[in-house]
Amino acid sequence: MVKYCSLCLNRKMDEERGLVCGLTGEYGDFDGSCRNFRADEREVEVERCLNKEHKFKTAAAVLGLIVFIIWIAPIFFMREWPFALKWTILTLCIAGTIAAFLSLARVLMIKRSESERKLTMQDVADAVRKEGYFPQKQDDNWILFKIQGNKYLVYYDSARFMIYIRFALSGEEDMAVMKEAAISVMDENFMAKILLLEEEDKSKVIQFSVGALVSSRTDFDRFFPHYLQMLYEAIEKHHEMYRRIMKERHPESSHPDRTGFPAASSKVMS
Repeated sequence: MVKYCSLCLNRKMDEERGLVCGLTGEYGDFDGSCRNFRADEREVEVERCLNKEHKFKTAAAVLGLIVFIIWIAPIFFMREWPFALKWTILTLCIAGTIAAFLSLARVLMIKRSESERKLTMQDVADAVRKEGYFPQKQDDNWILFKIQGNKYLVYYDSARFMIYIRFALSGEEDMAVMKEAAISVMDENFMAKILLLEEEDKSKVIQFSVGALVSSRTDFDRFFPHYLQMLYEAIEKHHEMYRRIMKERHPESSHPDRTGFPAASSKVMS
């Protein structure tokens, strides 16, 4: 039902409840189909591309199985066949294998031409959607999506890509140790960046980000889950480093590792 609603122009993203109907303000409640359904052609196209990719992988697996059967089966069954029949079967095997590989080569050429298309913000949104999240476009360079209530921002401009998340600090943290832990994490992962910032109201936040240079749609589709995973790992490692340093320097404290931001999302880390 959620998948069905995600293809409808009447959909609405509620920051607290997720995807709801824009007409009723409630979750979709229908059997089979909705009489108010209005297809979002862009979303339908994304779904079609996902199905196409799945069909390609299935076809490649079936093709491999067919080629395997074409060559393996005769080895076991045509030993006692007449010589002329053996040559006929062998000729068909060779012709079938050539045809199969030519078909596969054609499909790969088509996929390669598609992969060379320049990455756009819509492609970035599609990649977020493929991971199971609902992207909300903020402007020409920013996209917002949520995981377990936490807001993530994706920035893309030409070939420069960044994914961000911010957490408000409680004020109980040891900022010197927070900074030391951040430097240690960034030394291990050159793609991760951790900043301790102060808002206009003087409240403190910690910002995690992962950046890269990406221009190909195919490369972005392939690596976006890894960028997201690197962001979670940076958050988790910062937690671990902060706790370790605090316990070493303040063993007498009852809460040496207390921080104001949550650990990495268990949905992805698991």
